This record gives sequence, structure tokens and C-alpha cells, in this order.
Amino acid sequence: MQADFFVKQCYDVGGVSLMLAGNVESGEIAEGSIGVTSKGKRFTVVKIEKDGDRIPVALRKDKVNLSIKNVTRVDIRVGEIIHF
Repeated sequence: MQADFFVKQCYDVGGVSLMLAGNVESGEIAEGSIGVTSKGKRFTVVKIEKDGDRIPVALRKDKVNLSIKNVTRVDIRVGEIIHF
């Protein structure tokens, strides 16, 4: 299933992951999902958090934090829509 995620904030959490805060605009995002930035960079969702709790799937209209790997902060901009 396709999904879109609106990036409100981007945090560097150290190690190999990056944390994105934002909204699921359409579809659903699960751990292990592959996303693509506007620059064409592919990344993997490692963890999803909602209200401080880990969840396996984020649904449309959910405000969540995505922990992702395989991209850096320069690959993703605040205000960007990411496609899954």
C-alpha cells in the first residue's frame, strides 16, 4: 500500500538513525517500510512511536515519530512529503 508522510521536524539521534516527526497524510506506514525522499534516496523505517509508545503501524492522520536509517539529515527537508 502506498503512503505519504509530511515531515514537521528532523532530529539526528546519533548512531545510524534519524528521527522524523510528522503526520501520515495517506495510507499506512509499518516498521520495515521503504520510503523515498524527494531527492530519490531510499531509506528504511526502523521504529514508529506515537505519544511516546512504540507502535507497529501508523495509520492515516496519525502524528508519529519515525526512526529511519540509510539517509542523512541533508537528504530530508522539513516540509517535505515522503512517499512509501
